[in-house]
Amino acid sequence: MQRNGSFGWILPALVVLGCFAPLARARARGPEDAQSLLGCWQHADQLGNFLRFEPATCGVLKKERLSFYRARYEPGRIVLNDSGRKVEWTVKVTDAELSVTSASGTNRYRKVTTVPPEFDPKPMPLPKAKNVTPDRVRSIQSELLEREKKDQAVRNDSSRENEQNAVDSENTEYLSKLVEEVGWIDAKRFGEPAANAAWLLTVHSDRLPLMLAALPQIEKDVKAKRLPNGENFANLYDRTQLLLGRKQRFGTQIGQNDRGEFILLALENGAKVDAFRKEIGLPSLAQELEKHKKWTGSKEIRVEEDEPSRK
Repeated sequence: MQRNGSFGWILPALVVLGCFAPLARARARGPEDAQSLLGCWQHADQLGNFLRFEPATCGVLKKERLSFYRARYEPGRIVLNDSGRKVEWTVKVTDAELSVTSASGTNRYRKVTTVPPEFDPKPMPLPKAKNVTPDRVRSIQSELLEREKKDQAVRNDSSRENEQNAVDSENTEYLSKLVEEVGWIDAKRFGEPAANAAWLLTVHSDRLPLMLAALPQIEKDVKAKRLPNGENFANLYDRTQLLLGRKQRFGTQIGQNDRGEFILLALENGAKVDAFRKEIGLPSLAQELEKHKKWTGSKEIRVEEDEPSRK
């Protein structure tokens, strides 16, 4: 169920972004230049478009949509990790202006002292689960399953790829308003199919407050055995971690590098990954990777090289 290119929504919209790793690596430009980059920058022309630089990650905020990228700083350039693909940018700081250049062009940013609160994402508030009339339950079930079909239709038909963002945005707005009204769509009240559909729409929303709010609710269904295993929880947990610029725990997220090779994205603890998976009812990582290879017809899944991650 992984969306191709976990962070693909932001790269075409933001021509450039950048982030520095530990300052000790900035020998070529000098520690003062690197130090002047750290902090928050607002796009010179686009409202709501911010970059936030931290020692090992870069936060990108555009119209309330937030992602963090693990990144490596090298003299004169930044190597950004985008689901296994390495994206390179060059940067230049002049006084209070930052220019970031890619093959697509150059964007300019101005440093700001106030960091938008969205850079510290918190779960969206959800009301306590309340009784819903049978008619309302059936209506919600029907709507969610219909939206799930549309979600999959634009992903399984390459000719409809350009519709994906619009479908995701519409589904995200619908689900956000729905859970603000009735609480999370749990399997106890709405049944497993509807709960699965709500999970899928959440995964493809890339909306961190919604994802963070859904995680403990899905975990409750898993622990109560209302869902057959913890696959949904593991997938959403890993995807959320990646969006936060961290490493995945369960090994559910596989990307592709520039050569088209499949990449198992970095694990927080490779020695314990099978124990993590077993705890929530999942097969070993080796079994999961074999399944993926058969599904995609690939001969090998490479393991992503370790890089700095957000603490």
